[in-house]
Amino acid sequence: MFPGLKAIFFGLPVSYETPIPSDIALEKIASSLNGGVFSLFARMGNEGVFGEVEGTRIILDWNIPFFGNPLKPTYYGQFCTTDTRTILEGKYTVYFFNRVFALVWLIGVVALAITPLILNVSGAFPFILFCIGFFVFGIVGDEFSWWLSRKDIGRIENFIITTLDAKRIDNRA
Repeated sequence: MFPGLKAIFFGLPVSYETPIPSDIALEKIASSLNGGVFSLFARMGNEGVFGEVEGTRIILDWNIPFFGNPLKPTYYGQFCTTDTRTILEGKYTVYFFNRVFALVWLIGVVALAITPLILNVSGAFPFILFCIGFFVFGIVGDEFSWWLSRKDIGRIENFIITTLDAKRIDNRA
């Protein structure tokens, strides 16, 4: 019903299988990135996949120059190696701070709306309506931000598949 909220708070799990060993796969991803996740000046004029490679973990997101969206999808993944295959397991979600901000917003507004009811304050109906509107505004804002980035998951996935000669193991919830 609310795909953006589901992705923001729980993530969209997805895994990729590659024939390349994990150490070589990590090198290929690192060399193919346009810059780091927080590389501000590199992002200003470049469109493409930015990210970080740290140990066996990767963080990837899609950058559009001069356009900011705090709730854009970001892929958090980790390589797992078995005897015969290398799997990149992860999920698409948003940065932790943005997830916390959205959660505090929604819970805070609910708490504000419930407070006059608990304290039995007379004339609180307009305030409660304001809080309900603020809550709906938060949900609509989250969904709209996720909708603006609707093609980013496909772009990041295409980057992973082409860079690692991988295939997706379908495990999205």
